[in-house]
Amino acid sequence: MLEDHNNTANSKCDIWLCRCTVQQKFKCSKCGRACHWACYNGIVLDVKDKPNLPALPEGSIACTKKCHASLSKDSSDSQRADWGNNGKPETPQLTSIRMLLDWWLEHPKYEIYRGKNNEGVKKLHICRGLAKDMREKTASTGCTGEHVQSKIA
Repeated sequence: MLEDHNNTANSKCDIWLCRCTVQQKFKCSKCGRACHWACYNGIVLDVKDKPNLPALPEGSIACTKKCHASLSKDSSDSQRADWGNNGKPETPQLTSIRMLLDWWLEHPKYEIYRGKNNEGVKKLHICRGLAKDMREKTASTGCTGEHVQSKIA
């Protein structure tokens, strides 16, 4: 929920290009600085010669593009996954990291991934198969072959 900022000394907020004369200011959801709603919409979200930034979830406001990027990264769960805590309720011990380690320890699988006797199969193809298994057996929904490959590397 948006919090009113207690700075009522002048109408200018902490955004550098502020030209507002509105008294009501809100606290930035990231750093707590004063920010007008109009400045957030007109200065932070509006990017010149590029597509506008997407609005933050309801109840959040940002005073700079840096705070906006940080808040949007914090609010998106699909980008960052918890590999060690994504087990389904019926099998909480079966997580993505556990599946990856079990796969790694099975004798021929990692050697095939490394390129030994793999009959031309690419690493990404092997990782996509492992990611598919992770999506089916754990609560992970956004796991891709690229994520698995970067975790191995």
